[in-house]
Amino acid sequence: MRVLVVTHDKADGPGTEPYGYFRAFKELGHETELFYYRKKGFFHSNFRKAWVRRMNARLVDRVREWAADVLLVFRGGYVSAETLNAVNRTTSCVTANFYPDSPFGLATYPPLPFEALRAYRLFLTRDRYFERELRAQGIESARYQPHGYDPEFYRPPVLTEEDRRRFGADLSFVGSAYPFRVAFLEGIVEHGADLRIWGRPAWERAESAWVRDRYRGGPISQEEKIRVYAASRINLNLQHPGGAVLGLDERSFGIVGSGGFLLVNHKEGIGDFFEPGEEIATFRDRAELRRLIEHHLSNPDETAEMARRALERARREHTHVRRV
Repeated sequence: MRVLVVTHDKADGPGTEPYGYFRAFKELGHETELFYYRKKGFFHSNFRKAWVRRMNARLVDRVREWAADVLLVFRGGYVSAETLNAVNRTTSCVTANFYPDSPFGLATYPPLPFEALRAYRLFLTRDRYFERELRAQGIESARYQPHGYDPEFYRPPVLTEEDRRRFGADLSFVGSAYPFRVAFLEGIVEHGADLRIWGRPAWERAESAWVRDRYRGGPISQEEKIRVYAASRINLNLQHPGGAVLGLDERSFGIVGSGGFLLVNHKEGIGDFFEPGEEIATFRDRAELRRLIEHHLSNPDETAEMARRALERARREHTHVRRV
């Protein structure tokens, strides 16, 4: 089978989901090729509309020339409904999309156009809630496909003393400085416990001075994230309420795959992936989070054993090869 993986030029490196799927198809013996729907450069930046028109024309041509069996688009905001319909009409290629966030958009990005949603023969969405809502809107091609991870990249690293000094902490958080996260994190640990925050420099402008004092820099590379996850006693993941409604986001699998202990806000479908209290820890409110932080800092052997069990399950059930 020939699979044309379509993504942007910042999302095809090791540790990213499109690259993980690309590798998984190859590992399973399929011919796989990459195509960029967005590639930053002079022409993309200065002649955006012309670049996008040309990209869409080239995409149709490449599907035909290569005789692709599957066109797998990740996000794909620049891939037009006209392009998808042309592929659907003139080839036997299955047009598919894996959308890793809310297809209905959030404050930081727009929704996919309805015409494009409807044009895909298979629309894979990361949450059962989105599958249900899309199908209720007439998108019969919508199917649930949860996140996974690439075990060749996310694996427990050998940590040096420098790694432990730089990246280690009692509690770590990696992610964007959304206002709800800033408010939630303020004062979350008592005096003496070490919280370190990693992410884009927006954390430096957080309203809370307490939070700003615990920002350690970023953005950090995928390789550095692995070291944060592995060196931290607890990895806190505050999933965005508009992106992960019932399940788990991509970062959760990266934390577990790196050998880190995952503490995450509870979602109804988390038990489909990991057993709360046995493999990971989940909280429903701020008071429960503080109790769990104190408990797992006081019981390091139990915490390490839970992380080990979660890693074993991830390797069995949640790799990109399994998802493919």
